Amino acid sequence: MNVTKVITFASSKGGVGKSTLCINLAAYFSKAGASISVIDTDKQKSSYDWIGETSDKYLSKVQAVYLDDENKIEQYIASCEYDLVFLDLGGSVENSLAFGLAIADLIVVPCRPSRDDLIGLGWIVKLARDAADNFEDVNAHVFAVLNGINRNSLVYLHARQQIEEEGISLLGTSLSQTVAFAEANINRNSVLGTNSKASDLICNIGKELARELGLFA
Repeated sequence: MNVTKVITFASSKGGVGKSTLCINLAAYFSKAGASISVIDTDKQKSSYDWIGETSDKYLSKVQAVYLDDENKIEQYIASCEYDLVFLDLGGSVENSLAFGLAIADLIVVPCRPSRDDLIGLGWIVKLARDAADNFEDVNAHVFAVLNGINRNSLVYLHARQQIEEEGISLLGTSLSQTVAFAEANINRNSVLGTNSKASDLICNIGKELARELGLFA
Protein backbone atom coordinates (compact mmCIF):
# COMPACT_ATOMS: atom_id res chain seq x y z
CA MET A 1 0.00 0.00 0.00
CA ASN A 2 1.71 3.15 -1.20
CA VAL A 3 -1.10 5.71 -1.04
CA THR A 4 -2.89 6.54 2.19
CA LYS A 5 -6.53 5.50 2.12
CA VAL A 6 -9.11 7.38 4.17
CA ILE A 7 -12.14 5.72 5.75
CA THR A 8 -14.60 8.19 7.23
CA PHE A 9 -16.98 7.04 9.95
CA ALA A 10 -20.00 9.29 9.90
CA SER A 11 -23.45 9.72 11.37
CA SER A 12 -25.86 12.62 11.65
CA LYS A 13 -26.75 11.51 15.19
CA GLY A 14 -25.02 10.08 18.21
CA GLY A 15 -25.43 6.71 19.87
CA VAL A 16 -25.14 4.57 16.74
CA GLY A 17 -21.81 2.93 17.63
CA LYS A 18 -19.67 5.00 15.27
CA SER A 19 -16.58 5.34 17.45
CA THR A 20 -16.85 1.75 18.68
CA LEU A 21 -16.87 0.48 15.10
CA CYS A 22 -14.00 2.81 14.16
CA ILE A 23 -11.82 1.64 17.05
CA ASN A 24 -12.44 -2.06 16.57
CA LEU A 25 -11.80 -1.87 12.83
CA ALA A 26 -8.59 0.02 13.57
CA ALA A 27 -7.57 -2.96 15.71
CA TYR A 28 -8.50 -5.37 12.91
CA PHE A 29 -6.41 -3.58 10.29
CA SER A 30 -3.55 -3.15 12.74
CA LYS A 31 -3.61 -6.90 13.37
CA ALA A 32 -3.58 -7.41 9.59
CA GLY A 33 -0.30 -5.50 9.39
CA ALA A 34 -1.46 -2.08 8.20
CA SER A 35 -0.23 1.14 9.76
CA ILE A 36 -3.21 3.10 11.10
CA SER A 37 -3.94 6.59 12.32
CA VAL A 38 -7.29 7.64 13.78
CA ILE A 39 -8.28 11.30 13.54
CA ASP A 40 -10.91 12.18 16.13
CA THR A 41 -12.80 15.37 15.24
CA ASP A 42 -15.43 15.13 17.98
CA LYS A 43 -15.06 17.41 21.01
CA GLN A 44 -15.86 14.46 23.26
CA LYS A 45 -12.63 12.80 22.01
CA SER A 46 -14.07 9.29 22.42
CA SER A 47 -11.73 7.61 19.94
CA TYR A 48 -8.72 9.69 20.94
CA ASP A 49 -9.10 8.86 24.64
CA TRP A 50 -9.90 5.20 23.95
CA ILE A 51 -6.65 4.66 22.06
CA GLY A 52 -4.67 6.86 24.43
CA GLU A 53 -5.71 4.75 27.42
CA THR A 54 -5.49 1.31 25.80
CA SER A 55 -3.29 -1.62 26.69
CA ASP A 56 -4.65 -3.61 23.71
CA LYS A 57 -1.75 -5.02 21.70
CA TYR A 58 -3.32 -4.06 18.39
CA LEU A 59 -4.67 -0.63 19.36
CA SER A 60 -1.33 0.23 20.97
CA LYS A 61 0.13 0.34 17.45
CA VAL A 62 -2.52 2.84 16.27
CA GLN A 63 -1.70 6.55 16.25
CA ALA A 64 -4.54 8.76 17.51
CA VAL A 65 -4.78 12.53 17.04
CA TYR A 66 -7.49 15.06 17.81
CA LEU A 67 -8.03 17.62 15.06
CA ASP A 68 -11.11 19.81 14.60
CA ASP A 69 -9.86 22.06 11.81
CA GLU A 70 -10.37 21.15 8.16
CA ASN A 71 -7.04 22.60 7.02
CA LYS A 72 -5.12 20.74 9.73
CA ILE A 73 -6.88 17.49 8.86
CA GLU A 74 -6.08 17.92 5.19
CA GLN A 75 -2.43 18.75 5.91
CA TYR A 76 -2.10 15.80 8.30
CA ILE A 77 -3.44 13.32 5.77
CA ALA A 78 -1.36 14.78 2.94
CA SER A 79 1.87 14.53 4.95
CA CYS A 80 1.36 11.23 6.78
CA GLU A 81 2.72 7.88 5.66
CA TYR A 82 0.11 5.61 7.20
CA ASP A 83 -1.59 2.93 5.12
CA LEU A 84 -4.99 3.92 6.48
CA VAL A 85 -6.41 7.00 8.14
CA PHE A 86 -9.70 6.60 9.98
CA LEU A 87 -11.64 9.83 10.31
CA ASP A 88 -14.10 9.68 13.21
CA LEU A 89 -16.50 12.57 12.64
CA GLY A 90 -18.71 14.26 15.18
CA GLY A 91 -22.42 13.56 15.10
CA SER A 92 -23.60 17.04 14.15
CA VAL A 93 -24.38 18.10 10.59
CA GLU A 94 -21.92 20.88 9.88
CA ASN A 95 -19.34 21.98 7.33
CA SER A 96 -16.63 19.73 8.76
CA LEU A 97 -18.92 16.76 8.18
CA ALA A 98 -19.18 17.59 4.49
CA PHE A 99 -15.40 17.95 4.30
CA GLY A 100 -14.90 14.63 6.06
CA LEU A 101 -17.14 12.95 3.51
CA ALA A 102 -15.38 14.65 0.61
CA ILE A 103 -11.87 13.62 1.63
CA ALA A 104 -12.77 9.95 2.14
CA ASP A 105 -12.05 6.97 -0.07
CA LEU A 106 -14.82 5.12 1.74
CA ILE A 107 -17.63 6.28 4.04
CA VAL A 108 -18.97 3.94 6.70
CA VAL A 109 -22.29 4.81 8.35
CA PRO A 110 -23.35 2.61 11.28
CA CYS A 111 -27.05 2.77 12.08
CA ARG A 112 -29.47 0.91 14.28
CA PRO A 113 -32.66 -0.56 12.83
CA SER A 114 -34.81 2.41 13.87
CA ARG A 115 -36.68 5.11 11.98
CA ASP A 116 -34.46 7.93 13.31
CA ASP A 117 -31.25 6.12 12.42
CA LEU A 118 -32.46 5.31 8.91
CA ILE A 119 -33.39 8.96 8.41
CA GLY A 120 -29.90 9.88 9.64
CA LEU A 121 -28.39 7.46 7.14
CA GLY A 122 -30.32 9.19 4.37
CA TRP A 123 -28.90 12.53 5.46
CA ILE A 124 -25.34 11.24 5.24
CA VAL A 125 -25.98 9.86 1.75
CA LYS A 126 -27.39 13.23 0.68
CA LEU A 127 -24.46 15.12 2.20
CA ALA A 128 -22.00 12.79 0.46
CA ARG A 129 -23.68 13.51 -2.87
CA ASP A 130 -23.59 17.24 -2.17
CA ALA A 131 -19.90 16.97 -1.28
CA ALA A 132 -19.26 15.33 -4.64
CA ASP A 133 -20.77 18.40 -6.29
CA ASN A 134 -18.82 20.91 -4.20
CA PHE A 135 -15.37 19.31 -3.96
CA GLU A 136 -13.05 18.10 -6.72
CA ASP A 137 -12.04 14.45 -7.15
CA VAL A 138 -14.70 13.08 -4.80
CA ASN A 139 -15.69 9.47 -5.47
CA ALA A 140 -16.25 7.97 -2.02
CA HIS A 141 -18.79 5.18 -1.75
CA VAL A 142 -21.18 5.15 1.22
CA PHE A 143 -21.74 1.86 3.03
CA ALA A 144 -24.28 1.37 5.80
CA VAL A 145 -23.63 -1.05 8.65
CA LEU A 146 -26.60 -2.18 10.70
CA ASN A 147 -25.69 -2.25 14.38
CA GLY A 148 -27.34 -3.62 17.51
CA ILE A 149 -29.57 -5.97 15.56
CA ASN A 150 -31.59 -9.07 16.36
CA ARG A 151 -31.41 -11.24 13.27
CA ASN A 152 -34.74 -12.87 14.00
CA SER A 153 -36.69 -9.62 14.37
CA LEU A 154 -38.97 -8.15 11.72
CA VAL A 155 -37.53 -4.70 12.51
CA TYR A 156 -34.12 -5.86 11.32
CA LEU A 157 -35.52 -7.38 8.14
CA HIS A 158 -37.56 -4.26 7.39
CA ALA A 159 -34.52 -2.03 7.95
CA ARG A 160 -32.45 -4.07 5.51
CA GLN A 161 -35.24 -3.96 2.97
CA GLN A 162 -35.66 -0.20 3.29
CA ILE A 163 -31.94 0.48 2.88
CA GLU A 164 -31.76 -1.74 -0.20
CA GLU A 165 -34.90 -0.22 -1.73
CA GLU A 166 -33.39 3.25 -1.35
CA GLY A 167 -30.34 2.11 -3.31
CA ILE A 168 -27.90 2.50 -0.43
CA SER A 169 -25.06 -0.01 -0.24
CA LEU A 170 -25.27 -2.21 2.83
CA LEU A 171 -22.38 -4.30 4.11
CA GLY A 172 -23.18 -7.99 4.25
CA THR A 173 -22.18 -8.21 7.92
CA SER A 174 -24.41 -6.67 10.58
CA LEU A 175 -23.45 -6.26 14.24
CA SER A 176 -25.57 -8.24 16.67
CA GLN A 177 -26.61 -7.02 20.09
CA THR A 178 -23.81 -7.98 22.46
CA VAL A 179 -22.31 -6.49 25.60
CA ALA A 180 -18.82 -7.25 24.28
CA PHE A 181 -18.61 -3.90 22.48
CA ALA A 182 -19.69 -1.95 25.56
CA GLU A 183 -17.19 -3.87 27.67
CA ALA A 184 -14.44 -3.11 25.15
CA ASN A 185 -15.22 0.58 25.51
CA ILE A 186 -15.14 0.43 29.30
CA ASN A 187 -11.89 -1.58 29.33
CA ARG A 188 -10.31 0.50 26.55
CA ASN A 189 -9.49 -2.49 24.38
CA SER A 190 -10.86 -4.12 21.22
CA VAL A 191 -13.07 -7.19 20.95
CA LEU A 192 -10.33 -9.04 19.07
CA GLY A 193 -9.26 -11.99 21.16
CA THR A 194 -11.69 -11.17 23.98
CA ASN A 195 -15.02 -12.25 22.45
CA SER A 196 -15.06 -14.70 19.55
CA LYS A 197 -18.52 -13.75 18.24
CA ALA A 198 -17.88 -10.00 18.26
CA SER A 199 -14.36 -10.55 16.90
CA ASP A 200 -15.70 -12.58 13.96
CA LEU A 201 -18.17 -9.81 13.11
CA ILE A 202 -15.48 -7.12 13.13
CA CYS A 203 -13.14 -9.29 11.06
CA ASN A 204 -15.87 -9.91 8.49
CA ILE A 205 -16.59 -6.19 8.19
CA GLY A 206 -12.86 -5.50 7.93
CA LYS A 207 -12.53 -8.00 5.11
CA GLU A 208 -15.44 -6.42 3.25
CA LEU A 209 -13.90 -2.95 3.53
CA ALA A 210 -10.46 -4.25 2.55
CA ARG A 211 -11.94 -5.73 -0.64
CA GLU A 212 -13.65 -2.43 -1.46
CA LEU A 213 -10.34 -0.58 -1.07
CA GLY A 214 -8.29 -3.22 -2.89
CA LEU A 215 -6.15 -3.95 0.15
CA PHE A 216 -4.25 -7.12 1.02
CA ALA A 217 -4.62 -8.38 -2.55
